[in-house]
Amino acid sequence: MFHAYKRFTSFPLLILAAGLCAARAGAVGVSAGYEFFPYSHISNIPAGSTLNNGEIRQTKIYGAASLPMFVFRGGKTVLANSLYAEKMSLYYRDFTPGTNEVEDFYGANYSLTWIETINRDWRTVTTLTPGFYYDGHDESRNSWLLQGGVTVLRTVWKGFQAGGGVAVVNEFGDPRVVPTFVVTYNVAASTAARPEAGSHVVEVVAPLKASYFYVLARSLQLGAVGQVSGGKYSLTQGSLKNDSVSFSVGTIGASLRILPTDKVFFEVTAGGTVNRRFEVYSGKSEVGRFDLKNSSFLRLAANVTF
Repeated sequence: MFHAYKRFTSFPLLILAAGLCAARAGAVGVSAGYEFFPYSHISNIPAGSTLNNGEIRQTKIYGAASLPMFVFRGGKTVLANSLYAEKMSLYYRDFTPGTNEVEDFYGANYSLTWIETINRDWRTVTTLTPGFYYDGHDESRNSWLLQGGVTVLRTVWKGFQAGGGVAVVNEFGDPRVVPTFVVTYNVAASTAARPEAGSHVVEVVAPLKASYFYVLARSLQLGAVGQVSGGKYSLTQGSLKNDSVSFSVGTIGASLRILPTDKVFFEVTAGGTVNRRFEVYSGKSEVGRFDLKNSSFLRLAANVTF
């Protein structure tokens, strides 16, 4: 159905990771994850359409690596590097009665984050993320996409940072400039230690992501996460092969974090979707809207720091 170009890294996580691990310069790590959205029908089928029974299921697997940091000026300037690769699959059922289709999309990017400490209270975080995206079908449709942003953070008190900035992101279905507001609270944020039982962990990068966790034990956190993700896809099938489809989805769910050691991290998040949007464009003009009905979702993630 759709062959695509898409942005493959969560920009909010780049900001949070850079700001919170600045005092741990030199740390490297690897992570992996899986995302699952079950089959869902189109919610606004046009009159006379043959798509009454059509459904779409989405899955994603990814891997990432944080590379050694470069530290200058006695720790006041830090350059952080990371690599990311992803495979996303769309499963189509009964778009043509009795038929099933699967399409896979691939992408990779490199992210450079520059963390500059101005004084004990103020820090700037600048992120630049170029990516290369391949739809697995037509090499001539490969696309580059550049994202990034600048954030100014102030340490209000130990473990609590607040700030704002501006970013170019693709979470809403197409590249756009958005203002960002950042709040992070974690009493163990500046060390390798896990938070103590009874404390709270807050991570907000509005309007893209917000999470809250209550620390049940040093190895266990329970909370809630809401976020927006999306991309823009080139259509290379039939009469729509020169057009594009824009996709975005909001998710809200409960999340469980398991931290068996200071360097190992697992997270399970499950909940429901909000506003699953598919819009078809000819150039910059919308020619059709085929939103999906809301559904459940599941995300699994693991991270190891060395």
